[in-house]
Amino acid sequence: MTTNLDGQILEGELRLHGNRLRGVLHLASQEQQVILDLTVVNPSGLEGCAFYFTAPDTGQESKKENKLHLAPEQIGPLGTCCLCGPKDESQTPDGLEYDCLFIEWYSQNGHITFRIQNPFIEYLHGSQPVESSSTPEDLYFTQSILARTEIHSPIPTPLSADQRPDVMAEIIEMDNWIESGDPGTSVREQFKPRLNPAPPNTLFDGQLEDELKILLAQLARLAITLEWCEHFNTRTAYEYLVNTVLNEHCFAGFLPFHSVRHFSTWDDCPECQAEFDDELEGRYA
Repeated sequence: MTTNLDGQILEGELRLHGNRLRGVLHLASQEQQVILDLTVVNPSGLEGCAFYFTAPDTGQESKKENKLHLAPEQIGPLGTCCLCGPKDESQTPDGLEYDCLFIEWYSQNGHITFRIQNPFIEYLHGSQPVESSSTPEDLYFTQSILARTEIHSPIPTPLSADQRPDVMAEIIEMDNWIESGDPGTSVREQFKPRLNPAPPNTLFDGQLEDELKILLAQLARLAITLEWCEHFNTRTAYEYLVNTVLNEHCFAGFLPFHSVRHFSTWDDCPECQAEFDDELEGRYA
């Protein structure tokens, strides 16, 4: 199922840093801003992008009553992000009116898309214009990929807003679990059927991008995300997810709309550890 945010986005800001697209969205239907922390498997065309955007005033305020229950911090893989235009090539990159801004991703809420017609784009200091596209309807998460992504249902199933217990109740339950010494349930066991992605050594390089995005999308339903360092690539990131993250034991009662579990490769990366040691040695030499 796809959640379409067309007409709901008033303004926002997006920045690409490493393999993350971070930003904020201001929705007409939500008083609180929605934070984006999306994984970019292939940043081609987005390198150095950082821009603020506003939607034209087309009556979005009237949609305030269309309440959307989005997780406040959206994590998961970016599918498509493109700008079409600009309308007037003579304008400077400091401020351009484009034909369309289109973004899709897969998060705790599943597949999400939004399209803004005639947005105003203001590039932030030091950023590079995003490559322009002419095909904003090209979804990464096609129906065939969505079918593979959603075949595994995480436990617990994300609850609707009126069913969710308060945050303190979950914190107390987690504290009780920690004190009990219960080892918990592995991440892969928190899915039905059990999550068993393809072994890394069985995949060709051309298959890895799809498999990595699908796995990140499945983990997003449990509010689990991975950020990898510059020493990792698509293959080693996939290997880390399959061999390390999926075997982590954790609290099974965690509700994905309240908070996010962040994994990173830095502690397990020899190059990162060597750089850290060199920095410490230089600082205290």
